[in-house]
Amino acid sequence: MKINNKNRAVLLAVAGGYILYLAYGLLKNLLAGDKGMPVWVFVAAIVLFTVSGIAILAFAFKLYRSKEKEETEEAAENKEDSGLRKE
Repeated sequence: MKINNKNRAVLLAVAGGYILYLAYGLLKNLLAGDKGMPVWVFVAAIVLFTVSGIAILAFAFKLYRSKEKEETEEAAENKEDSGLRKE
């Protein structure tokens, strides 16, 4: 089964969103005063998850836009080719 770039971009966007949600959950626990881990571990994990989530979302957006651009170029070529040719 072949997965096209548009579907891959959507799956990456969902994964990036989930990673950002995990960062938010860690931040919420840190602000609530959870003492399960040292504060520096919370902060490091929040920064890592936030940067990773944003990077994945940016890559997904870039992938989605490139596929969209390809589809518009193909549609323009098909429209151009479908006209009558004079020889």
